[in-house]
Amino acid sequence: MLIPLLTDLRTPFPTLLIHLHCSLLLPLFHHLWLGSGTGNANFFYASTLVWGIGMGLGVGDAIWAGLL
Repeated sequence: MLIPLLTDLRTPFPTLLIHLHCSLLLPLFHHLWLGSGTGNANFFYASTLVWGIGMGLGVGDAIWAGLL
């Protein structure tokens, strides 16, 4: 059931890049903010916003592919 949906996705590459971006930056900003105390909470907050946009894009894209 997943393979036919993958062929109908509109934006798989940008969604993948957003998730890759967040998976690299969220642990880094978490360490800088809480671990070493040198980071800013706004960077971590902005990364969670990008993560939320990526999740919304992925869910919306999956729903669009399922409706086709």
